[in-house]
Amino acid sequence: MRRPLLFQKVNAIEHGMKDVVTLLGAVIQHLERQAKPPPPRIATAAEMYPELQPSVVEAPRLPGIEEESPPLPRSSWRALFRRTTP
Repeated sequence: MRRPLLFQKVNAIEHGMKDVVTLLGAVIQHLERQAKPPPPRIATAAEMYPELQPSVVEAPRLPGIEEESPPLPRSSWRALFRRTTP
C-alpha cells in the first residue's frame, strides 16, 4: 500500500522538476534576446581623487641649456648595465 503512494509522489516530483527545467530554459532564452547594456565605466584615480594630483609647475628656462637631451643609443645603455667580472 505504501509503495504505490511513494511512486506517485516521486512521479509528481519528477514532472515538477521537468516543468522547472522547461521554465528555466524559457527564461534564459528571453534574457538572451534582450539587449545587453554597456559595461559600467570605471573611473580613474585622477577622476576620483583630483586633490591628490600634483599640480604642474613649469620650471624656469635657463639660457644655453637644450630643451631635451637626445636619447642614448642602445649600445650606451648596454655599456651602462654590462656586468663586469673581477
